[in-house]
Order: sequence, then C-alpha cells, then structure tokens
Amino acid sequence: GKERKPAEFYNDIGEEIDGQDWLKDHSKERHHFRFIVSPEDAEKLQDLKPFVRDLISQMEIDLETKLDWIAVDHYNTEHPHTHIVMSGKRDDGKDLVIPGDYLSHGMRERGSALLTRELGLLTERELSAKLSREVHARKLTRLDRILLRENGREGRIDLSNLRRNRNHYETRLKSLRNLGLAQHQTGSVWSLDEQLKSTLHALERSDVIATRIEQGVASAGLERVSAHEQVSKQSYRAVRGQVLTIGHADELMDSRYAIIDGFDGRAHHFALGTSYPKDLKSGDWIEVKPRSVGVLQMDRLIAEVAAQSAGI
Repeated sequence: GKERKPAEFYNDIGEEIDGQDWLKDHSKERHHFRFIVSPEDAEKLQDLKPFVRDLISQMEIDLETKLDWIAVDHYNTEHPHTHIVMSGKRDDGKDLVIPGDYLSHGMRERGSALLTRELGLLTERELSAKLSREVHARKLTRLDRILLRENGREGRIDLSNLRRNRNHYETRLKSLRNLGLAQHQTGSVWSLDEQLKSTLHALERSDVIATRIEQGVASAGLERVSAHEQVSKQSYRAVRGQVLTIGHADELMDSRYAIIDGFDGRAHHFALGTSYPKDLKSGDWIEVKPRSVGVLQMDRLIAEVAAQSAGI
C-alpha cells in the first residue's frame, strides 16, 4: 500500500473489505472480470480511490447495471495502480457481458476523460518532458507507436510529415539506429526494422530481469554475478541454491518469478509461472531443473483432439 502500509480492499461504499469473504460470496458465478487500472499520472493523484470509484460509476452508466466489485491500490511499482475484481453478474441476476470494444477502448477513454478532468490537459512543456524521457528507452514507447503507424503506409517514414515534436522523433530514430532497429535513408526519410516491436519487448524484458536480479541481490546484502544473458537455453542446467526473492512477474495473472543465489556464485532468474509450490519462500534451499524431455499431458490432449478431427 501507500508508504509501504498493508494494502486493503475497498468498494463503492466502504473500505477494509474482506477479500476472501467477497470471493466466497461469488464463488458459484460462471465468470468474473479482472482489471488493472494504471493512470499515466497516478503519482499526481493524492488518492486513487475517488478516481476508481468514479470510473466504475461511469461503467455502470455505460453498461446499464449496478456493478459488484472490490479493488486494491498498489504502490509497489514505479507507477501506482489498482487491481479490480468484478462480479460476472448484473444487478438483475443475469450474466454480465462487457463488449470487447468497451474492454479494449471504452474503459480507457472513460478513465482518460476522468483523469483529464481531475488534472487538466497536458501543457506543451509537460508533453515535451514526457517525450524526452522516452527517446532513449529500451522499450516500446508512444513515439515508436506513431513511427510504426507512419511506417505502415509506404514502408518508410518522412519526418517532414511529423512536424510537431519532430526533434523528439528524430532523436528516437537515431537511438533506434544505434540498436540496429532503424535506418536513415536520405534527407528526412527513415525506415524501421520489421522486428522492431518484438525486439524492443525482448530488450525491456531483459532489462526488467536484470533489475530484478540486482534488487534481489542488493536486498540480501550480497555481491553476486548475474547469470542472466550468460546461460543460453542450450546450456541450461540444474541450479541449486537459496531463494533470495519471489516476486510478481504478472500481477493480473498472478504469475511469479524467483531469484536464486546459486552454489555457482551467480544469481539466477527463473519464471515460476502460476504452478509453483505455494509454500515456497525466501530463504528456502531448492534445486531448479529443466523440464524432463518426454510426452507431456498437453501432448496427449493435442493428439487426442487431432485423432478425433482427421489430424486437425
């Protein structure tokens, strides 16, 4: 929670909601919805609760039903954000169906409008400052998305068509060129690598893993060499050691990762996914091994379905 205090669930009318009780009350429902709401300028909001309540009130108007939900605000990352769990039932007892377009775009537009009403429009200086922070980022940025849109028309980008904030786009393209992801053609014309998005996503993941390892080792007061990027899949082997950290890799899906202080003197990062021993904790001594080669239950299911469908 805020200032490292325990985070508590809340809803539209109260706080300190018991999340387990709420889940038990809704356990027989056919489905539920999970959202993460992460306002871009959440750090400027003194409290996320009014914003979240206003957002769901607007959703109730749009969906024409009272919504049953609980939420919790997290301040454990660079960007404060809120987790929302919503009942899959309407107020008349029927299943709640939320249109795909509303999930993809409608909620975001409503949230954006509420945030703009609360904080006001971005000034040119604020926008310029945000773009300046993105020009050298090793991840996909809003600048890249606009460049990709421009590139999609003719396979090239003419900066003369991007007059507003052109210096930011030009600096970003030079940064991408240093990563081998953009090429200067002539004058104001550039082209982008076809693997731009996937490469930037891979670079971001690599940086995230490196940061996790660094933080895990530092929090334990140790000095270790990172095994990240030094061990390829081909040379992957069993690692024995002590668990330094278990953290969230994906908060929406409750996927975890672990940092292991190996007997080899290196710090190792492992994706645990969602099917890991729930009693695993920092300080445990464990061995992590690659999955044994052989037929998996998933392989049997695939073969069974194919056998019933003429090999399809």
